Amino acid sequence: MIEKFEAPKRDPKNQQLLIYSENIELVRMQRDMLKPYGVRNIVSATSPDEMMEQSAVHSMGTILVNGSSRVDPRKIISALRNEEKVRDPFAQVFFVTGSSSAQLINMIVRSGYDGILCLPFSRARLWKTIERMSETQRQFVRVGDYFGPDRRTAPAATPPKTEERRKEELLKKMGQQSQKAG
Repeated sequence: MIEKFEAPKRDPKNQQLLIYSENIELVRMQRDMLKPYGVRNIVSATSPDEMMEQSAVHSMGTILVNGSSRVDPRKIISALRNEEKVRDPFAQVFFVTGSSSAQLINMIVRSGYDGILCLPFSRARLWKTIERMSETQRQFVRVGDYFGPDRRTAPAATPPKTEERRKEELLKKMGQQSQKAG
């Protein structure tokens, strides 16, 4: 059985943001990256227990989980999506990592994270990612052990193009290009 939920939209500047990393310098750097955009309500955690305490007490809008070798990202997202342990299981959660292997990205997406940010990234990219996700109406599903963003593909809005239609579009495009050249 599939349960469907609608996650709330958020004000990107007026939400509580949690940065988790065992490296306090990484936390400071990400906090400093967000301050120019008017984000002031930022808390941090340097251990999984501290992160869960913060999530249980505060309603987090966005959580940045900086990956480390000591923590299993699947256990973290499972705990953060547990409505019995946290105040807001619909928080937008991004996994921050220096690795962009297909295996890691696939695991992060299938675990229930909202997205992945690969280091290095700019201040603008970090902000745009948070801002875009905050203003997007996200759909969540619960299927078995999975609770998170609905990753199922929506049916195509337009019917698939036939081979003949593709040929017509290609000929039309080539005709336009030859007119520009001539």
